[in-house]
Amino acid sequence: MSEDTAQEYEGRTLLELVQNGHDAIGEAAPGRIAVLAASQGDDSILYVANEGAVFAEENFRAITELALSSKAAGEGIGNKGLGFRSVLQLTDWPEIYSKSSPDSQVFDG
Repeated sequence: MSEDTAQEYEGRTLLELVQNGHDAIGEAAPGRIAVLAASQGDDSILYVANEGAVFAEENFRAITELALSSKAAGEGIGNKGLGFRSVLQLTDWPEIYSKSSPDSQVFDG
């Protein structure tokens, strides 16, 4: 089912990641979203970063279990827990880096 869902979102990966970043920033504070595409040898790498909320264990569960978004309907752009699955069109091993607290200056979460 996860693969079928990922195919429904084919070609939308970058949009979905930017939308997730927008949702993480929220309305309360200004923030930035950065996108960097790079290559390393024969591999291509896509980084999408934002200055939004810390990515917690609850968020991890929400993107790994189908339709278990931590966002309520009407809260942000996505709320079905499906958009992140479009990343599976690009890689079998996505990596997520986060701060452990908003005050941290490094990805230590």
